[in-house]
Amino acid sequence: MPAPPPNRLLSGLLRLAAVAVILLLLARSWSVEVVTRLVPVIGAEITALDRNLSIGALELADDVSGHVVRLRANLRWPVVVGGRTVDPLGWQPNTNGWYEVRISARGVLQSTLVYLAAVLAWPGAGWRAAWLRLGLVVPFGALMFALDTAPDLLGNFQEAVVRRVDTHATTALFVWARFLEGGGNVALALGLAMVTIALAARGDADKTRA
Repeated sequence: MPAPPPNRLLSGLLRLAAVAVILLLLARSWSVEVVTRLVPVIGAEITALDRNLSIGALELADDVSGHVVRLRANLRWPVVVGGRTVDPLGWQPNTNGWYEVRISARGVLQSTLVYLAAVLAWPGAGWRAAWLRLGLVVPFGALMFALDTAPDLLGNFQEAVVRRVDTHATTALFVWARFLEGGGNVALALGLAMVTIALAARGDADKTRA
């Protein structure tokens, strides 16, 4: 995908800033309602990713720092970590309870908003390429969301489980969660936005040649 000329790049950056501001204002007004509606989707993905997890509660809750998405869950069956067995809470005497992890509700939509802002604001698209971009926004936006929130929650849950028997243990999903929380979700969003833009430009070029 060729880089736009400097003047168009500046125009694109201004458009990106404008679109980002608009999306952030909309998110501030509607984020609680949107995240509330997305909670069942998050729960379904978590269950699909880890069949050994039993969700007790997954909800939008208030915290001292603001709204959070809170997951309370337990294991269904024992797991072996480094040769040691971790039983579900409640299987042994005096172990009743659950694991609880939480993430900021503001972060739930962050990467998807970055993706949308980059796709909508990138310069150089004619009307046909713009429509192709819009057609790709839904599947790629859904992919961006699927790669972010549910794996983040599940990674932190799995880490809480394995740390019961090994304080140095970790899981692949927790590494992914740390990557996301360290800014990887934004980098991933921008990468998917560039893929979307490139695919739309290629589709536009193919139609033009045809």
